[in-house]
Amino acid sequence: RGLLQGSETNRAMPPQRIHPPRGLSIVDCTLREGEQFARAAFSSEQRLEIARRLAAFGVETVELTSPRASPRAASDFVRIAALGLPVRIAAHVRCDPGDVDAALAAGARALHLFFGTSRALQQHSHGRNVDELIAMARAVVPVARAGADLVRVSCEDAVRTPVRDVRKVAQALEDLGGDRVGLADTA
Repeated sequence: RGLLQGSETNRAMPPQRIHPPRGLSIVDCTLREGEQFARAAFSSEQRLEIARRLAAFGVETVELTSPRASPRAASDFVRIAALGLPVRIAAHVRCDPGDVDAALAAGARALHLFFGTSRALQQHSHGRNVDELIAMARAVVPVARAGADLVRVSCEDAVRTPVRDVRKVAQALEDLGGDRVGLADTA
């Protein structure tokens, strides 16, 4: 609580800047994942302060919730992007043209696209097989690539996805000009 309440101690002690080894970059998802537990909710002002502190700390990329998640998420996204911090602002969005357009319009410089690749998610979430997911990516990644500095596609629930399917998605992403593949372990 004190960290974001602006206590005297925290104002007097700015965060220590880190210097990651060459080739290593830090993608921080506090402003997305940090609110995914019981009773966690940052105010808009807290979100701005967290972004400032992450930038001061030396994080390369700050990942935010999709602007399409809610009106407040959209507003906070625009405000954080407008701060002009020395970080790349990334949007964690579905592999969906509307999500990509909203993220780019809100100021995203990186797009972290995701879709569920495990059999369980194919069956119980979106109803698409891996070939259909790749077809979606073929329609979305070029648009993302044209508007963002960096495009990552994540296989959601990758630990339960057959390795051949993960490889297939990774190869398709490379062929489409994507930059990174993410292997998320959650469903």
